[in-house]
Amino acid sequence: MKRNSFRRTVNDQQIRPVEVEITDDEQYDDAISKASADYYERRWKSRIKDRQLDIWIAVGLYLVLSSAALVVL
Repeated sequence: MKRNSFRRTVNDQQIRPVEVEITDDEQYDDAISKASADYYERRWKSRIKDRQLDIWIAVGLYLVLSSAALVVL
């Protein structure tokens, strides 16, 4: 009896003229796409941080070597 009360009838009004029904597969695909995009974004940000660290190391080495060269001269 309860199951019949939850079914749609002709008298039910639709919010939109055409209802868009999202299947479980589409929801799963959307979730996978979002997780994948988040993973690659985090990976890209960590690569940028690594390169910034490499640049700072190179700048520091350059400053140390150039100051040593000035002392020698």
